[in-house]
Formats: sequence, structure tokens, C-alpha cells
Amino acid sequence: MRKAFKFFFNSMLILAGLFWLSSCSMFNEPPYQSDTMTSVIIKDSHINEASGLTRSRRDNNVLWVNNDSGNAAEIYAINPQGERLATVTIPDIDLEWLDWEDMASFEMDGKAYLMIADVGDNFESHWQYHLYFIEEPDLSQYQKGEKFELKPEWVMRFMYEDGPRDCEAVAVDEKHGKILLLTKRNDPPVLYRLPLKKIRATKAKRMGEVKPMPMPKERHYRIVDFLDYTKMPTAMDIAPDGSGIVVLTYGNAFYFPTNGVEDDWLSVLNSTPKTIELPPLKQAEAIGFDHSGQHVFVTGERRPTPLLNINISSLIDTASDE
Repeated sequence: MRKAFKFFFNSMLILAGLFWLSSCSMFNEPPYQSDTMTSVIIKDSHINEASGLTRSRRDNNVLWVNNDSGNAAEIYAINPQGERLATVTIPDIDLEWLDWEDMASFEMDGKAYLMIADVGDNFESHWQYHLYFIEEPDLSQYQKGEKFELKPEWVMRFMYEDGPRDCEAVAVDEKHGKILLLTKRNDPPVLYRLPLKKIRATKAKRMGEVKPMPMPKERHYRIVDFLDYTKMPTAMDIAPDGSGIVVLTYGNAFYFPTNGVEDDWLSVLNSTPKTIELPPLKQAEAIGFDHSGQHVFVTGERRPTPLLNINISSLIDTASDE
């Protein structure tokens, strides 16, 4: 009994120390500024565990954000200043199984859509996962800050062909009609694909393994680093013109140019990326291109929640010269 108590006490001390380190004053608090980066604080307290982000296809000044598990089945429209423009409730969602980890936007048949990826599975124990597709609303028809409800136009249920996976990084390649999923807890990560079609159920096809994402040059002392999560993929997005893809980790983000290689994302993600240096965010979980493809927005869980706007045009120009 005494040994068990000592083990428990020491474990609590270690955990307390990790929490202290993760919030230690050695980390600069947001907002963050640099030659290529500006940031604001997302002002809405409802957006407290941002795990997915995507640009609007209707308005260049609108971003869509979703929270992680344990929250309402809602998505939020914000502007680049971090102000909430609208709240959209998605009805008939089983909150017990909700683990929304990413978002993507795309156009199909002349309509703008948002895809919400319910793909989180920390213990890799689920037998199926869900993608919710809603037609993106025209916010000009609503009051600023209004809350309303939208039903999905369709829901895609899927399973992986080789068993359950935990995934947080999802992107839509609308040009080639594919949905890409990059696993989180596999080392190395594994890339899968789904068809971008209005179907109700399917299997995610394994494309292959991806080289682990690089570690940051500077060591950080956050909980995610002590847990060895630093290089795990937590989000990704494809450039508006399809010329590259970005992958976010808890350490940095990475830009992979296609360099003219069409429709071979496995090869692209196994090439050498350009590093997008990030400040030591407590839990970076969401990334998305802006409409120009020259900037990416980054945010994540834990408050205060910064919204980073990063100019990656120099990385894109360097990649095109190679």
C-alpha cells in the first residue's frame, strides 16, 4: 500500500510539473508577430478547442472553425480579426461519439460545400467514422452573430480497409475528386483516400506510409512534447490551385509543393517539405489556406486561442524555382 501511494504521489508531482512547464512564462503569450506572421485572439469563448479550420468559398473574409470532442455539434464562421460572424448547429448528431477533428471546403456541381470530419479515435477502437457535408450558407442572409441550424446534404460513413485509425488531418482534392486522410498515431503516418462523391458508405483505401514530419530545431517543453506527440500530423489542407499541400504538427507546419506532379499525393508527402516556423503553441490543431494560396491560417486548442496568419509566398516561390 505504501509503495502504491508513493508511486501515485510521484506521478502526481510529475504531472503537476508538466502542467507548470506547459504554461511557464518562458513561452511568449499570443498574439504573435514576425516578418511573415501576424495574429489575433479569437474573441468568442465558445471556440475553446478549435480543431478544424477552412476558408469560405463564398466570402474571402470568412473562415469556418469547429471544436473538438466534448462540445456542441456546431461550426463557427469568423473573420480574420477573430470575430464570430455566425454559429451553425448541425442537428441529429450523437454527441457521445462526436470527435470532429478537421474541416475542408470545396465546390461541386456549382455549389459551395463544407465538410466536417468526425474522424478522431484516440484508442483506435471505432468500427466506422463519419464525414458530414453541408452546403455553405450565404452569411449575407443573416445578422452578424446569428445562430441557425443546417442539416447535412449527405453523410458519408466509412471504415479503413485495414482496421481502425486515429486521424486529425483531412483534405479535399476537388480537382481529382478525392478526400485525403493522414493518420496521427501511426509512426510513420499512413495516407488514405476516399472518393469525393455523394455516397453513404465506403472504405478508405490505403495509399501508403509517409515519412515522419521533421522535429523543430528548438526543443520545447510542453505536455505534447513530453508525450512525444510533437511531430504528429494534426491537420492539413490543399492549396486552392492544387500546387501544394500543408501539414500541421504540434511542432511546426510544413509545405509540400507538387512541382507539377498531378494526383500523386503519396509521392508529394514523401518529398522534402518547406518548414513553416511556428511559435510554441500549446496545441496546434487546425490549418487552412486563404483564398489566394499565399497565406495559411493556423489555430488550435487551449485558450487564449490565437489565429495566426502566415505569409508563405517566399516558400512557394523558392519551391517553384527548384
